[in-house]
Amino acid sequence: MVLLLSALFFCVSISTVSAFDSPGITINADGTVQGTSDIQRSGDSYTLTTDLAGPLRVERDGIIIDAAGHTIVGAQGRGVVLAGRHGVTLKNAYVTLDGGYVIDVENANNCTISGSTLEGTPKPIPGLPTPPTLIGPIGINFLHSQGIIVKDNVIRNFSYALSLDWSSGHTIMGNTFVDGIVGIDMTNTTGCLFRNNQMVNSGFGMQLYDTYKYDNDLDASNTIDGKPIYYWLNHKGETVPQGAAYVVLVNCVNMTVKELSPRGTC
Repeated sequence: MVLLLSALFFCVSISTVSAFDSPGITINADGTVQGTSDIQRSGDSYTLTTDLAGPLRVERDGIIIDAAGHTIVGAQGRGVVLAGRHGVTLKNAYVTLDGGYVIDVENANNCTISGSTLEGTPKPIPGLPTPPTLIGPIGINFLHSQGIIVKDNVIRNFSYALSLDWSSGHTIMGNTFVDGIVGIDMTNTTGCLFRNNQMVNSGFGMQLYDTYKYDNDLDASNTIDGKPIYYWLNHKGETVPQGAAYVVLVNCVNMTVKELSPRGTC
């Protein structure tokens, strides 16, 4: 059973086309780089030597991409595309995008994203009255992926920082999610480890729906605006500590939850 602490629900529309229509850059399956001469290759290591106009699409497995602190400006609804990849590491990047997926790891496995900043550049939602309602991109799209490591990153100005729907086995550690709508979104997400992640100024720190599987290891080192998340599996006859930012009870019975003002839905 997933305890529903709020019935609040919303629908987010994500633009998948950027006004900046860059042809982008591709690391091809044979290891060659198309679209720029500003990526140095040494074996299976690729290092940026300047800022790039993306999107950066990766079609080769088992490589390391070191952005060396440089910026990748996304376009066409994508910043860095690792969809379908195995064993790719992206590190030390600053990736910006207005709408879509800043990093896309759909159908990927055993990839790593570390030490990077992913920043949305929010745009108004068309048709709404002034003042405009701004909406940013999805930070990382995990759909149907497995075993992705996301460590020591900052994600800012997002609609969803992490969209973990229908994926499993990820390690999410030491990340900071700032200024967005949903920090962590999960639907049928299992086998993931969450440690020391901070969500700051998110309208919904987390978002889950009932009837799906949520067997994950998420402890109170994960916080929303400095308050702990209590994500308990298979507990019986216990009382959730006061001061929680968010409570998830999976397969729990005879639990007590009181005097809480949680952020978001559960």
